[in-house]
Amino acid sequence: MPVAAPRPRGGLPSRRGVLRTGSGLLGLGLAAVLTGSLAGCGVRLDGEPAPAPAPVADESPLLRVLVAVAYAAAVAGRTTPRSTASARLAALHATQVAAVRDRLRVAGVDDAVTDAAAQPPSSPTGADARTLVRAESAVVLGELLPVAGGTASIATRVLAAAVATCGAAGAAEVGTPLSWPDAPALPGPAAAALLDATRAASYGVTVATARVPAQQRAPYAALGSRLAVRADSLLAQAGSSAGPPQLGWRLPFPVTDQASARRLVQHVLVGLVAAGLDPLATGAVPAGSRAVDRLVQLQADVVGLARGWGTAPTAFPGMVLP
Repeated sequence: MPVAAPRPRGGLPSRRGVLRTGSGLLGLGLAAVLTGSLAGCGVRLDGEPAPAPAPVADESPLLRVLVAVAYAAAVAGRTTPRSTASARLAALHATQVAAVRDRLRVAGVDDAVTDAAAQPPSSPTGADARTLVRAESAVVLGELLPVAGGTASIATRVLAAAVATCGAAGAAEVGTPLSWPDAPALPGPAAAALLDATRAASYGVTVATARVPAQQRAPYAALGSRLAVRADSLLAQAGSSAGPPQLGWRLPFPVTDQASARRLVQHVLVGLVAAGLDPLATGAVPAGSRAVDRLVQLQADVVGLARGWGTAPTAFPGMVLP
């Protein structure tokens, strides 16, 4: 009857033990090659801890945006008495939550992670307008601006700036503008880009004003004054980067009466909002610059002007989602 081979003391060696031996079945060089091959194929040896998942680009800043905007959405959603402004802000924040979650999902972040981030903390069931404004201030100034002015990718920084713009404009619409911190001037090229867009909008408002009966020109004149102040400030910040103003701009459609004049004002304000974050998207406001605080404040002001003239609010003003 055959005799069984004696078992080594302590039981059979593990695969890791064999590979570490360097003699016998596997030579040391082959062991190293095989170990590398197993690791490259995702095969773990006995007792080897599971490798940490590869980090997803911008996962941390995007999750920070998601947590912040989910909180703002929860506060806006429970604000009483319910107003048109708070209801609209809640809906815009809900759109933002969905969009940021989609971006994280496409990037490969597990749904369980985004589910947890999008779950707002427990809080009282009611909130008034003052509570909502305080929440928006905490979210915009404390969470979103640091991401927009941080070192994430340009796409993530623009997204954070757009969400911050929406929250700041929404707070002003609810009743109280945010108290913005002091921020450095915009870099010259960034200010020059906004100056060109502001001059174009100002020209459109001037044309529209001339098409309105004199007794109804007051709001047009007030808007023109606001844009003139903005242009003067941007010119000072642009310095030598500013070019001379154009003599005129091509109108998008004939402006012949009061209805078309109002439509022109809406058109140029929508265009000004669309261009408002271009300096961030093009790198004219670089990563790590606190000048992004000033950029977002300027953008929120323009969004407020545009909404005052009846333009449709958007969840990401100044940004086109891919």
